[in-house]
Amino acid sequence: MFKKSIVAMPEIYIISFLLLILVVLQSVAGVGVLVVGTPALLMFHYSLPNTLSLLLPISILTSLLNLFVFKFYKKNEKISVDKKIKKYFFIICLPSIFIGLFFLKFFNEIVNFKIIVSLVILLSLYIKLKFNFFLKNFSNLTKKYFLLIVGMIHGFTNSGGTLLSLFLSSLISKKDQTRYNITFFYFFLALFQYILFLILFNLTIDFEKFLVNLVICVIGVVIGNLLVKKFNEKYFQLLIQILAFFTSLILLIDSFFTF
Repeated sequence: MFKKSIVAMPEIYIISFLLLILVVLQSVAGVGVLVVGTPALLMFHYSLPNTLSLLLPISILTSLLNLFVFKFYKKNEKISVDKKIKKYFFIICLPSIFIGLFFLKFFNEIVNFKIIVSLVILLSLYIKLKFNFFLKNFSNLTKKYFLLIVGMIHGFTNSGGTLLSLFLSSLISKKDQTRYNITFFYFFLALFQYILFLILFNLTIDFEKFLVNLVICVIGVVIGNLLVKKFNEKYFQLLIQILAFFTSLILLIDSFFTF
């Protein structure tokens, strides 16, 4: 089912360090592991299913640990999830992930995901740059269609995080509220995607890798939450966008040279 990824020992350390950096970024800005990690691992010649199997548990653990941090440190503040957004998300966005994963399962061997993932991320960044304001004025029906598209794109490419964070940040203005909502929805997005992924691809959880991922995530979450106290997370969001842009651009150029 999977294309085997041959990873030399030095490359393992590089990947582990990359994952730690991505966990730190996601702990500060709410996204990062999937948005930057997906094109980065494709550059290392991982297949998309292999990329999902590596990044999804990291993203889930990172978001879960940060939700605990929010509840512990922000328990006296009024931080909650918008009920209408939650309803749209669970009824529309999550089920549409199945459609994307279904296409991934059957078209994995014939689709050039380097090109598709690159274009999805670059287009998402362009939309964020040019049309962020207009999302606030979308009708409820348009928002539903937007979440439907986000779920399908995320299931098929693992790169719907930019669009989801764009959607949430355009509707929520308060800093901590935005960060909490992005973390909350990103956790369930990755969790639901991972469960469906394991079922559709007939896989099981590797508990040895799980423990290694847990150590990486704990260290990254601690560092990230120390940094967020000293720096505005908007700088980290900008950094994630820059990293996503350049990794996607390099991946796109590389795919044309190796096509």
